[in-house]
Amino acid sequence: MRLDDLGDVYWPMLELREKAPRPRPEVVVMGWRERTPPSGPWARHVARHLAGASRVLDVGAGDRAWQGLLERLGVTASYESCDPERRHAHEHDDFLAISGRYDAVLMLDLLEHLPLEQGLRFIAHAAEVVEPGGVLVVSTPNPAHPTSLQATDVTHVRAWPAHDLYGLLTLAGFEVEVHRLLHCAAARRGLVPAQKALARILGVDPADHLLVFART
Repeated sequence: MRLDDLGDVYWPMLELREKAPRPRPEVVVMGWRERTPPSGPWARHVARHLAGASRVLDVGAGDRAWQGLLERLGVTASYESCDPERRHAHEHDDFLAISGRYDAVLMLDLLEHLPLEQGLRFIAHAAEVVEPGGVLVVSTPNPAHPTSLQATDVTHVRAWPAHDLYGLLTLAGFEVEVHRLLHCAAARRGLVPAQKALARILGVDPADHLLVFART
């Protein structure tokens, strides 16, 4: 099955929706990256999945902030970045042209910037470059959250619902672990129970972000 052929994957993707996990939201307190060491769900999950990795590729790396963050999380892997922007130095500028293999590929807040067909090609290519036993890490805004995808960034062009992201990654050959993240300021953490209750009443998701680990 060709993942980049939407007509080929559409019905299998729909059939997998019912199997998609819906974990409980995990609270992420703003400023977790600046702590020493970084802590909270993001830090815990990333450190666990990248433990032992020797080579990491950060796709859509931007200012390469995750290089230093991974070091502070104790991840000792060699870091490479891929991004077509030229303000920062990157080892690669075209992900689809990369033929090397990596223990981990990061696509953090990237897919929502891509048209659907290009996003599907990126997922399919990730399945080719992730080493057996390695992991693809994806984060993206949760479209089930009431905050509009476009309201947060004018360059966002495509929402990736959790159940469809699960289905597409499964069809690409990955074992998929999904996390729903609810970001809040430290001063507002006490309001989280009320926020969750209101979300239930309104029929929306209180989690604003998805964090997905897809293993080969």
